[in-house]
Order: sequence, then C-alpha cells, then structure tokens
Amino acid sequence: MPALHTVCITTHAMAIKADEFSNNDRSSGGVTTTNDWVKVQSAVTLLQESFSKALNDRTEYRPNAPLDEEGSKKAGVLLIVNQLFSMYFRLNTLRLCKNLLR
Repeated sequence: MPALHTVCITTHAMAIKADEFSNNDRSSGGVTTTNDWVKVQSAVTLLQESFSKALNDRTEYRPNAPLDEEGSKKAGVLLIVNQLFSMYFRLNTLRLCKNLLR
C-alpha cells in the first residue's frame, strides 16, 4: 500500500504540473476550463482503477494491521479517495463524488 499511495500522489502532482506547463504555453487568457486539464482527466481514470482494485481486494481486512504487502488494500482506499476528491474539485465534476461516497 505505501507504494500505491506514492504512485497516486505522484500521478496527481505530475498531472497538475504537466497541465499547468501546457496551459502556460497556450495562455488561455486566465480562464481555466475542463479542457485545460487533459492530463488530470487521464490521471482521474488511473486513480479510479486503483480505487476499484483496492476496494475489491479479497484479502482479509484487519483494522489495526499495518499497511504492508500482506495486509488488506481496503485500508488504503481513503488516500485514493482524497486524491480523487481533489481532482474532481479541480475539474469541477463534483457529481462524481457520489460514487466514492457510496
């Protein structure tokens, strides 16, 4: 799980940096639209897959177990959800938050 957390955080950060860099080149006049966040949209897809795989993990869930290779991935879902919330707010697609809350 620590590796998955690192990958999710890095993917989110790098997608934002890549979009900001390409948006600076285009210089859209100060108004940001969903089309300006192409890399973040791609990162959302990747994190949604990670969320799905971690949530559907069949390893026995032990609430006080450490997040390691032998433990359940369900305990690590919260960080992925936080990253996805951040991306949804950036993209102004708050309707997608309902899926995570369920």
